[in-house]
Amino acid sequence: MEGSEALSPQRARYPGRQPSEGASNHRRQHLCLFWDVKANTMQYLKDSGFNILILGRWNPSIFSPQWVRANVAGAGDEVMLALPIGNPAAPLRISFAGVQLFTAPDFLEIKPSALDDASIDACARVADNILALLSHTPITAIGVNVRFEDAAASTELDPLFLFPDQGLIDPVKYPVISSSVARCFDLGQQDLLNLTVTQQKDNYVLEFNFHTDSQDIEVVRSRVSPNCVRRRLEQARDFLKDTYNATIEE
Repeated sequence: MEGSEALSPQRARYPGRQPSEGASNHRRQHLCLFWDVKANTMQYLKDSGFNILILGRWNPSIFSPQWVRANVAGAGDEVMLALPIGNPAAPLRISFAGVQLFTAPDFLEIKPSALDDASIDACARVADNILALLSHTPITAIGVNVRFEDAAASTELDPLFLFPDQGLIDPVKYPVISSSVARCFDLGQQDLLNLTVTQQKDNYVLEFNFHTDSQDIEVVRSRVSPNCVRRRLEQARDFLKDTYNATIEE
């Protein structure tokens, strides 16, 4: 689940967002024609590789630069406010110390300015601090979202997109732009993993949405603690390695 951009169907539901013959063969050529086979190494998805999305009834007017400076940012941190251009409905962005906040009446999004461990840790600390300060805010769910991409053809991922109906679809009349496979896994203790793998013309995108439905502020805080967020990142990396023989480029 995300918030600073239009919420994908996955994110809106779960906070926090392709060889045979005939049409399927044509479709595979369309998607893989210009790819060079290489080692299966992935990277964080640029600009949206990580975020924390907390759904609830928020009051965006609380999050003024002055309030953030006094209550959330560190001493001496510069707090900057960015106004949306061209989309008055988009949330304001408040940035400080490698963290970006986006607030709306129904969500709070926290994302790093850079996709590194220090900035992701900072996002977790900020989320926990805000939840502690605004503990009476009605919360409904939280999502910790991690996204990776791979621009290489993959013998592990390609078979996911051999759909039974491919040979029945005319590729000239219905050229494929992208295909997705979505699954939901029960992790126990109110936690779900919503995994979406998308094959596009030039890359794969894998989205891990670690979702928790809860109105208990302490449960929600436990899911955004730096230790829990680190475990989720490690869980996503282990899933890629164990399932798709993929590693993350550091």
